Amino acid sequence: ALENFNLPPYLPELSSMFLKSDTVPLLVKGLQTFIEYPEYVIQGIRALTGFAARCDEAKEKISSPEIMTIVHESTQKHNNADVLHVCSTFVATLADGETSSISDFMIEHGAVDLLLFSMECCPDEKVQDAACLALRNLSCHVKNPEELLKDDKTLKFVVGAMDTHRNSV
Repeated sequence: ALENFNLPPYLPELSSMFLKSDTVPLLVKGLQTFIEYPEYVIQGIRALTGFAARCDEAKEKISSPEIMTIVHESTQKHNNADVLHVCSTFVATLADGETSSISDFMIEHGAVDLLLFSMECCPDEKVQDAACLALRNLSCHVKNPEELLKDDKTLKFVVGAMDTHRNSV
């Protein structure tokens, strides 16, 4: 249900209701409890992604070490295209904003490693696309390019994705 609240028609007051509610702590607790179930992980992270897409204030509320740990564990436990895609999309959404603080936070908490792991494990086009978008969004605000480039590993994966999916927009 929480995931569906983010679908059209958009309710303008939903962002303020979300920020005032216990939605994030409840989703975090649920994700920690049911992390073994990929279906729950997908829906829980999609719900967080939908709320994060609404405003920078929501992104800040959602950006926590606890949630990043859940995202990392999810990609490790469920090494499949659907989970890797939703986790990469989550990172891309959080990193898409006006402030560099969230991108810095994400990089400090291993977002680049998570994205490179996803790209290395799953050649699926939707995973590659989401991971490249996340890397793009992170690069818009990066203060220390070495952390993003991981020597030249990041560039190799991006070029590899472009080469593998030549017909992809």
